[in-house]
Amino acid sequence: MAAPPNVPHPRGNGSNAKAVDRLFGAAKTFIGNRRELEAEPFKRLLDGWGTERVELPPTTLPVLESLDGTLANSCAATVDLVELLVRDSAHLNWRQTYDDSDPAGAKLLERYGWTELVGNKGPLISRRLRLGFVIWGPNTFYPPHAHLAEELYVVLSGTGEWARGDEGERMRCPGDVFLHSPQMFHSTRSFAEPVLAMYLWRGAEDLLEKPHFRG
Repeated sequence: MAAPPNVPHPRGNGSNAKAVDRLFGAAKTFIGNRRELEAEPFKRLLDGWGTERVELPPTTLPVLESLDGTLANSCAATVDLVELLVRDSAHLNWRQTYDDSDPAGAKLLERYGWTELVGNKGPLISRRLRLGFVIWGPNTFYPPHAHLAEELYVVLSGTGEWARGDEGERMRCPGDVFLHSPQMFHSTRSFAEPVLAMYLWRGAEDLLEKPHFRG
């Protein structure tokens, strides 16, 4: 079973607010430089995310053992952001959405996790936007699920198989940007290398809504 999200990170310290600010600035610049039309609404939300913030303690998860390996599998467009995330990972609050009772299964809990910069619970508080990073360890399947929020993904490291709606599976590489419409079922599968992505959510009344699984 995965370490619970409130387990303190052994290398964390009081500089997590600085790490959040560094990563938010880098992520905002990265999205601001993207030319994809799908990114435009999220750019505006990043400019006006809000002003309230809270301090969240650094935590760790088993999948973070795979994080160092993401540098080698990034691309020229994403390597700087990946490097910053790897460097500051010990100062971040890493979480999971599921537990052993969910259809995703206990196996997934050992092989995935996410950290959020902007969202309902902070550290930068917004009820209109979520921005964070998610990692899947090698040989991991995140089964088809859907939620009310519209979701933008940017693959930062690792080539994996992604499916959305009725499109079927498609290999996605570092630098790829794509959108999941509200209530569109989507899934992710990693292979020999971990997959790291940045996500942005918008458009749902409750941005922390738990996804529902197909079937």
